[in-house]
Amino acid sequence: MVAIKVEIEKLDQEYTPGSRKAFWQMIGIIALFIIVILAIIIALA
Repeated sequence: MVAIKVEIEKLDQEYTPGSRKAFWQMIGIIALFIIVILAIIIALA
């Protein structure tokens, strides 16, 4: 558990807050895209 926390802290130091924000925005856009595709598939099914 402690080792995982240390790894996360190392990752936090490697990336600037700006790039982390962009990373989460990208994940959000991809998730939204997947939800839209699933909604279309369900609507057509």
